[in-house]
Amino acid sequence: MGEIVLGILGPVMQLGEWMWTPVKRGMSYMVHYKRNLQSLGLQVQKLEVMQNYHKESVDTAEMSGDRIKPEVQEWLIEADNTMTHVRQLNGEAEVGEKRFVGWCPDLKWRYNLGKKAWNLRATVNKLVEEAKFESVALGVRRVPEVQNLIFTEGFEPFEATRQAMDRVMDVLKKEEITVIGVYGMGGIGKTTLVKQVGAQVCRDGFFDSMIMAVFTQNPVVMQIQDQLANMLTLKLPETTEILRAARLRERMLRGKKILVILDDIWRTIDLSSIGIPGFDELGRCDSKVILTTRIFNVCHAMGSQVKIPLNLLSEDDSWNLFVKNARKSFESTNLCKVAKQVANECGGLPVALITVAKALGDKDQLEEWQEAARRLKISQPASFDDDERLLKCVRLSYDNLKGEDAKSCFLLLPLSRRL
Repeated sequence: MGEIVLGILGPVMQLGEWMWTPVKRGMSYMVHYKRNLQSLGLQVQKLEVMQNYHKESVDTAEMSGDRIKPEVQEWLIEADNTMTHVRQLNGEAEVGEKRFVGWCPDLKWRYNLGKKAWNLRATVNKLVEEAKFESVALGVRRVPEVQNLIFTEGFEPFEATRQAMDRVMDVLKKEEITVIGVYGMGGIGKTTLVKQVGAQVCRDGFFDSMIMAVFTQNPVVMQIQDQLANMLTLKLPETTEILRAARLRERMLRGKKILVILDDIWRTIDLSSIGIPGFDELGRCDSKVILTTRIFNVCHAMGSQVKIPLNLLSEDDSWNLFVKNARKSFESTNLCKVAKQVANECGGLPVALITVAKALGDKDQLEEWQEAARRLKISQPASFDDDERLLKCVRLSYDNLKGEDAKSCFLLLPLSRRL
């Protein structure tokens, strides 16, 4: 009989315990709501310390160009959200401390507050335990957003420029095209054009980043590699071209949607010797190459799938660009006539127009403008493609400088070095 009673009482007592446990917990929320708030406050202090520490670490890493681990970013977001809930709860506690229902305290409010504090404490404890990161950075540096730094003085989207820009941007959007060549005379604005295009397609989301290297008549492969590596925040400790090229290629293949601009190429060069991935490899990581050159055959020899010319400015566009940079109204009919002759002698080259306009912009005497037109006229180039057209304009600008110091500074300009 006793065994039967015990057999019945056992499940009954177990059932009672199961029913009593949530009741007991609920009463604890209500009775010990202040204790729960205090316990939550102690844990929140620990979370705040860790949160501030990791935020400072992230700021330092980002300033160094490092990429942040996704788990660290997620932890910081969750910590911020939790701290917001804690502040809201503390606000409720301050407002409702003296709440009563009739003559009795508001037990429902105390229950809800105690339960929220208990649950929040568990969330804070979890965050504190998860905050033990060995480092916040991935070890791969973030590529700087070069496109946001691009500023090209004197850039005007004239008809010839617009046509070339539109073609380049259309071709960049075609998946099957990975290498594009832009060619045209020296000083016609190829560098300005590709910079503007690169900045625009990055802003539009077609590419994640843009890197650029400028060539010379006698390019040094290691110097070109250094330019690209610096923009990728990549270190090249190797001392041979082939090993540096392998590291650079591997880094570019780990990236996605990179636009590589190779500017002012004078002769054919093997892109793989620099570290530029092959056409198929570029396509697989949605990256592309734009190269600029003065020579059409260079575009062809380097495998450009599309070759886009940048033509000279029209007479009207040339005059508008000249007037803008001269900053004169040319109200005098005679002066305006001579100024147009000077502008025409620049041959539709944007750099020549800007250079000459700025050199003569402060001249008010008709004789000075006539002399400039005469000097430009007698120094006609031997052929249309000859750089003499630009050189004569630069020479005129140089001769109009006052003082030897100003002329010495002019000779240090990148334009003078490249001509």
